Amino acid sequence: MESVAEEIAWEILLKLPTRDAVRCRCVSRQWRGILTDRSFIDLHAHSAHIVAGCGAEALVVTEIRSQHIGLEMAVLDSSSGKPMSRVTDLASCYRPTNACNSFLLVAADMKDSPVYVCNPVTGEKQNILPPLESEDVYSRRYAMAFSPSTGQYKLFRLCFRDSGGWPKTWENYMEVYTFGEEGGGSWRRHQHMFPYSMVPRVHRLPPVLVDGKLYVLMEGVENNWVPKPDRMLVIDAASEAHVTGEKTASVYAFELDGRLCVARRVANRQLVHFLVMEPPRVKLQDHKKGRSLYGRWELRYTFNIDEFGGSDGKLSSAWLDNGDKMLRYRLGESLYIYDTTKDDEWKMKKKNVGDFSWWDYQIQLPVAPSANDQRWNVYGGYRPSLLSPHHLVCRRNEDGQEFHHVFGRNDDGQEQFEHALAHALRWKQSSKKRCSTCPPDSDNHRVSAAKRVRVSITQCLINLLADF
Repeated sequence: MESVAEEIAWEILLKLPTRDAVRCRCVSRQWRGILTDRSFIDLHAHSAHIVAGCGAEALVVTEIRSQHIGLEMAVLDSSSGKPMSRVTDLASCYRPTNACNSFLLVAADMKDSPVYVCNPVTGEKQNILPPLESEDVYSRRYAMAFSPSTGQYKLFRLCFRDSGGWPKTWENYMEVYTFGEEGGGSWRRHQHMFPYSMVPRVHRLPPVLVDGKLYVLMEGVENNWVPKPDRMLVIDAASEAHVTGEKTASVYAFELDGRLCVARRVANRQLVHFLVMEPPRVKLQDHKKGRSLYGRWELRYTFNIDEFGGSDGKLSSAWLDNGDKMLRYRLGESLYIYDTTKDDEWKMKKKNVGDFSWWDYQIQLPVAPSANDQRWNVYGGYRPSLLSPHHLVCRRNEDGQEFHHVFGRNDDGQEQFEHALAHALRWKQSSKKRCSTCPPDSDNHRVSAAKRVRVSITQCLINLLADF
C-alpha cells in the first residue's frame, strides 16, 4: 500500500505548477523526498503543462551593498511581487547578469572570481570557476544561454582587451563553457574575435536570450571619439557564431511574444519607440559567418514620456507581463503601463503598427532608502522549473550550496522598501486608484498561497481519478 500511495503522490505532484511544487516540500518527508528526486525533477521540468504553459517571465532583483554585508540580493516575482529567495553570502563586486530559463546568473567583473548559477525557486546555486585570461584583459562580462535545438546550456565569457586604436580593430575574444560535457565541463576559447567595447557598469543592461540567440549591448564611438552604447552583439547559442549588428541607439532589450524588442528614447528623449526584430532569413552559408543572426527592425509602439531630456542617468527597464499582457516601462521611479490586449482593437480600426499610442497608467514607484550602491532591475527570459544547477554539471563542485529563503533582516527601511516595491508591482488594471507605497499584509499572502496549493492539489487529484 505504501508503494501505491507514493505512486499516487508522485502523479499528483507531477501535475503541480513549479512554485506550488516547491511549497509542497514542506508538507512531509515523503513529499520532500519525491520533489528532490532527480528523476522526478527531470520529468516535471519537461511536463507538458510546464513546457507549453511557461511563457517567459521577468524577475525583479534588488541589490544593496555595504562594507559590512557585501551583496544582499532579493529576488521577486515581477507578476505577483512575491519574494522568491535572497542571496546574502557574496562579495559586493557581484551583480546579477541575466536570466536563462529557470536560472539566474550572478558574476563579478574581477579576475579569477567564480560565477554562480542560481535557481530562485529552489534556492540552489552552483559555482563555476573562471578560466585563465590574457594579461591585457581589462574587463570581462558573463552571460548564460540555452539552445532549444541542442538542449544545451552554455556560459559565454566576453573578454575585453586594452589594445588601443580604432574600436573596430579591437580584438576582444570570447570563451565558452558547455554544461554537461564529459569531465564536468571546461572553458574553451572561440576562434573568432569581436570589436567594440563593453558598456560602462552604470549603464550596463542585461543580456537578453530569445529563441536560442543571446543579445548583448555594446559600445561604439562617434567620430569625435565619444563612446555611445549603440551596437548589439548577437551570439547563436548552438553554433556559437556571432556578429555585431548595426547601430540601434541607446536601448533596453527584452523578449516580446517570442521576439527581441528594444525600447529607444528619441526626439530629445520625449518619445520612446518599441521596435521588434523580424526573424532573419536563414542561409546556411551565411549562418556559419554569423550574418543570419541579425534581422530587420519593425516599429511596434510609439509613446510619449512626461520627462524631458537630462534623464540619461536614470535606470530604465521594460518587460511584458505574460499574465495580464501589460507592457511595463520603468524610467527611474516612474512606471508606465500599456495594455497590449488593445492591439487587436487597433487592427480592426486599421491603424498602422507603430502609430502613436497612449500609456494606460502611470505609477510612482517607491524610492529606495539612502544606501551605498543600492538599486533594483528587471531580468526577463525567466521560466520557472525545479531543475537544479547542480545537475547541469557532471561533477558537482564541493561548495555547491543553497542560498537563503529567509526574508527577515535588521534594516527596517530596506524591508519596507521591498514590501512597497512588491506592492507596486502587484498593481493590476482592476485597481481603482494609483497604488500606494504601504507594505502589503504578509499574513494574507501566506494564507492565499496555502489556499492556492490546496486548490492545485485537489484539482490534480480530481484529474488523476478521472483518468482511471
